[in-house]
Amino acid sequence: MRREGRSVLTAVAVLAAVLSALAFFGQLGWIVDLLAQFRFQALLGSVVLLLVLVFLRAWRGVAAASLALGLNAYALYDVPLAATASAPGAIGEPSLRIVAFNLEGNDRRIDNVLIWLREQKFDVVSFEELTPAFAAQLDAVADLYPYQLLRPRKGGFGIGIISRHPFTFRSIPFSDGPWRLALRVRIEWNDAEVEIVAVHPPPPLGGPMAREHDDILNDLATLPPNPRRIVMGDFNAAPTSLAMRRLMRQLDLGAPSRVPRLTWPSYNFWPLQIPIDHVLVGGDLALVSVENGPNLGSDHFPQIAVVAAKKTLP
Repeated sequence: MRREGRSVLTAVAVLAAVLSALAFFGQLGWIVDLLAQFRFQALLGSVVLLLVLVFLRAWRGVAAASLALGLNAYALYDVPLAATASAPGAIGEPSLRIVAFNLEGNDRRIDNVLIWLREQKFDVVSFEELTPAFAAQLDAVADLYPYQLLRPRKGGFGIGIISRHPFTFRSIPFSDGPWRLALRVRIEWNDAEVEIVAVHPPPPLGGPMAREHDDILNDLATLPPNPRRIVMGDFNAAPTSLAMRRLMRQLDLGAPSRVPRLTWPSYNFWPLQIPIDHVLVGGDLALVSVENGPNLGSDHFPQIAVVAAKKTLP
């Protein structure tokens, strides 16, 4: 029985190594790229598998599990990082407190969300899956967030930005389809303009939606360089996916950590959640902190980030 168990687990380890390697080649198709969404889970699974195989002295399996572990660790290590508050002397004042929140396309607990927005007094908020009914209720917080760019839609792909700071620029980069919607604004902050882009491409499931997902992120990657840019929202992709890696490298955007923040679905057991909601910042900005917000009735956790300008070092 022990020999049979070693054989089965060795085969599982070999399969894990093959799939972990294949996940680097998202250009082969959307199903292959989906593997990259689960790098964190694959890493945890490889660790457990490796320990069991060591205990069983299944050395071929140990080699395969070690390879799977190394490949997934490398994929997470390769995610571009933003400057953080842990970098001595790198963080200036003041800070900008922002949140990206996917509302799940429904109007449950609108009052709870509005109370939370009023209590927290964020500088900028982006909404994904913003419905017309929810957008109509934002007048209730217009005294705190008087500057609003809202494009609500039925069907889960409305989007909006509300701010305590005036917009110096506002645009919709593209809106020629049911899924192709992003918002782009600039605010005056810390004696300079900061650009904020709110995004929500469709989930990359099936050929047409996967192509649309990647096209939106690839189009965003062609924006002119801006080191004081924040791109945030529900990307429907982990930072280890092909389109996300391309977006981050071409726009010089950094994530808060190599350990992904698991954001969806909020009702799942923690290891089964995936990191698809993000706050990414440009090279002249630093992330002081990023955390999951409270469960407010959506299947996504809000992403709360504190952003500061990097000091100009002598």
